Amino acid sequence: MNLIDDPQRVVADLRPAALDWLAEEGYRRHRAADLARVLGERAARTPHGRRLALAARRPPVLLGAVAGLAAAAVAAAVVITLPSSHGHQPAGTPAGASASGATSATSANGSQAILLTAAHTAAGRPAATGTYWYVKERDFEPTAPGGKGKYPKQKAKPAADYTAAYAATQETWTSATRTRTVVNEDLVFDFASAADRAKWQAAGSPKLANPAGQSGLTGPATSNYAFGGYSYNIGSIKVSLATARKLPTTPGKLDAMLRTAWQRLTPAQRQATVGLPAPTYAQYVFQVAGALLTGPVTPGTRGAVYGLLAKQPGLTTATNVTDPLGRVGTAIGDGNGDFLVISPATADVLDQTTYPVRSGATILGNTGSGTEAYLSLSWTNRLP
Repeated sequence: MNLIDDPQRVVADLRPAALDWLAEEGYRRHRAADLARVLGERAARTPHGRRLALAARRPPVLLGAVAGLAAAAVAAAVVITLPSSHGHQPAGTPAGASASGATSATSANGSQAILLTAAHTAAGRPAATGTYWYVKERDFEPTAPGGKGKYPKQKAKPAADYTAAYAATQETWTSATRTRTVVNEDLVFDFASAADRAKWQAAGSPKLANPAGQSGLTGPATSNYAFGGYSYNIGSIKVSLATARKLPTTPGKLDAMLRTAWQRLTPAQRQATVGLPAPTYAQYVFQVAGALLTGPVTPGTRGAVYGLLAKQPGLTTATNVTDPLGRVGTAIGDGNGDFLVISPATADVLDQTTYPVRSGATILGNTGSGTEAYLSLSWTNRLP
């Protein structure tokens, strides 16, 4: 592992290496807080902003522009497809299961049992390799009038009291030497209610910002980078595409590594890394778990992540949670507004969300909360 000697680089390296010169990347990192102010949300600390902080490990989109296992009965409700001809292994497919009769296991023992089962399942999955780490996700994020670059900012009424959101698909291929992203695929805008849409129309129907922070671009756009863009920190430890495959494969060794990294951080760095004032080590572990479980780590490391997460206090559990794509999973929450929704059958992460989930409920994609729904997290040798 390569340790960061300069503590000031800890936060900076949360974004992909070699992209500091892109001013638009800074815009994207701060866009969640900007939207929070526009939409009247809490700007000081929003769960959405916390999630985006770790999501910055992925390459930026154009112009700079993340549930353990339930009981066997729940596992039967999820259908997993076979790998596609391109070699992409979908994280999960829509399930037609009913959410009725769902229960919530909020006790420490309930969360622990689910996560330990997930650890066993994840560690037993076959190992895979490839040239590119491929991520396909459907993002559901709050938005507001705005624009960057050649697209002028749209002026809305002083009180933008409507809730709007976009849904868009993003694909990323990352190798050791190059990265490709395709953004704005199947972009659509929606509103939390008919009343919100009416308020937007009353404000003059201003153009809404898309994933690239622009209000004028609506079609897919491809960006190519002549470097491997997978790079982020877990504390003071730099993780790259290569080192991700060498992370510890037991909860004890992973815990030792993370505690050392945690102890190296100043209070200000801990707050910046986790996104909470005076965060605890358990909250730090939860944030790291979301990053590693959606990254190119080995099955052993993925199992170790679940095993370590099972030892953390304050977790909540919601079963039979349906995501915006209709898939059913189990949600593990950190008790502070962030949730991982995991496939009961495979221990794959289906979603990372700040939507306030509960057992038997559906995560809605047109609200002021954010959700990243993962369609594929896999290795591939093919770059379209």
